[in-house]
Amino acid sequence: MVCLSKCLRHQGLSWSPSHDGYWPGLLSRLSLALSVVVMSIGTTAGDWPELDGKVYHAVEALKRLVHLDPVSNPAVGKALRQTLEAVRGRPEYVQLVTVFGLKDKDEALLAFVRRHGDSTSGLLALDYLVKRRDATFLKGILSGEDPGKAVQALGNLSHPTATGLLGDLVTAGDQPLATRESAIRSLCRSRHGVEALLQMHAGGILPSDMSLTAAYAFNQLPWATLKERALGQIPLPQIRGGATLPPVRDLLVHSGDIALGREVFHKAESGCAMCHRIGDQGVDFGPGLDEIGAKLGKDALFQAILDPSAGIAFGYEGWEMVTKAGDAWVGVLVGETETSLTVKTQSAALLTLEKKEIEDRIKMKGSLMPTGLQQAMTVQELVDLVAYLASLPK
Repeated sequence: MVCLSKCLRHQGLSWSPSHDGYWPGLLSRLSLALSVVVMSIGTTAGDWPELDGKVYHAVEALKRLVHLDPVSNPAVGKALRQTLEAVRGRPEYVQLVTVFGLKDKDEALLAFVRRHGDSTSGLLALDYLVKRRDATFLKGILSGEDPGKAVQALGNLSHPTATGLLGDLVTAGDQPLATRESAIRSLCRSRHGVEALLQMHAGGILPSDMSLTAAYAFNQLPWATLKERALGQIPLPQIRGGATLPPVRDLLVHSGDIALGREVFHKAESGCAMCHRIGDQGVDFGPGLDEIGAKLGKDALFQAILDPSAGIAFGYEGWEMVTKAGDAWVGVLVGETETSLTVKTQSAALLTLEKKEIEDRIKMKGSLMPTGLQQAMTVQELVDLVAYLASLPK
């Protein structure tokens, strides 16, 4: 009861628990004291500077009155409302809302999580909301320009609603790649989240452009048995010789040789020049790479090589044409009229097919660029190749 005493003394008031009518008198005095405290300060800006001493004691006093209903006790209700207004946007606001179990402050808590989801108080606010509100309301946490803090916070909760929100984010094609990757890493903070990812993969729901991120996240799991099972379903990419390829963040710290990277590009084993053209060399099938260094950073170049389906260039989607005669042609659709289709094959040849002869026309789910190209290279050769591509058009 020290904080109660201090709070009242700041206002020149006193009380004694031995007095008759102690609690009614206390509530009346507390209401007066807190009213004066709250009205005597303004809104504090910045990243939670130290509270005014009077407000601090008001908060601590209220936290010791949580056994009293602020609705049926008007004095406590008034003090609580005024103190909440004084600490809006601060951790103390979250503490008071959650300890009193207030049901009408959800929007304010939602805004707090958006701004401070990576803090302890942000996690407290999120946990309070997740256990009470449905997914439709909670999706508001992920709105805004940067939902990253909320995504990280959701990963700390094992509640099914939190897992569901993260799972939806992973499959949301309209969300930035970085946000979806962050959702995968957040899911991997709990066994429940990992199991959800494995179920998505088994059901064909996990997008192909998320597989590489999932494999790297699985590799960092602390649960040995679960890690082994997860990597058995979505294995890490390998390098020449069967060794496991280091994560992209580790590859980025390696220095590459541009000249040697050019040699890797033109090696038959790597296959790069069999589909891509730089200058007057290579095959004009996939996107031209003359200016690729100005379009993609090294991290994105590694991603494009290791997981081609993560980002398919517009106009280079793969198609399979099956004719009534039983022939199957795979390539890029480059032209269409009322009566015919023109497909560019991997050799860069243009093939025109009459529509009346086509039995089926299938858009391929993944990229025409095959996965596993790094398996024909050493780690250093892969780093050299990316260094060469990043140098274009420099």
